Amino acid sequence: MTDPTPPYISARKPIHHTVPFNGASIYTTFWPVPEGQQIKGRLIYIHGFSEYHALDVMFFDRISNQGYEVFTYDQRGAGLTSTGADKGISNEFHVFNDLDFIIERNIEELKGTNRKLHLFGFSMGGGIVLNYGVKGRYKDSFETIIAIGSVISVDVSYFQLI
Repeated sequence: MTDPTPPYISARKPIHHTVPFNGASIYTTFWPVPEGQQIKGRLIYIHGFSEYHALDVMFFDRISNQGYEVFTYDQRGAGLTSTGADKGISNEFHVFNDLDFIIERNIEELKGTNRKLHLFGFSMGGGIVLNYGVKGRYKDSFETIIAIGSVISVDVSYFQLI
């Protein structure tokens, strides 16, 4: 049986760019707030493992309609940033170096505005933003850091009852 629900199609189109950085062509997507609506802030969204920009279109559309710009990108090894032989290839250096580059571009773009930055990650992206909140170069630039569906390891001995 096939799923009768058609894929979500946004009434608005996001803005796509490919930005060269450190040997990669990073595919970015920006969801602006609808014209005439107050901008409350900007969300930088980090996707999960083997995901890419087009999987969360409904979320990006809805949150931008609520007044939050959304900036996301296909991480190195995923989506339109990495095709062919580069598919699935990533490492910790590139994850955080690329993220610093993306954050730096957003900070620069928002200079002179009162817009707050929010860092949001889902799944593997949630683990990345949690790590970034501890030791990231621009960790103090965010109003909030949001992690959903993150797999983290916890030493349960810290939680033993006395």
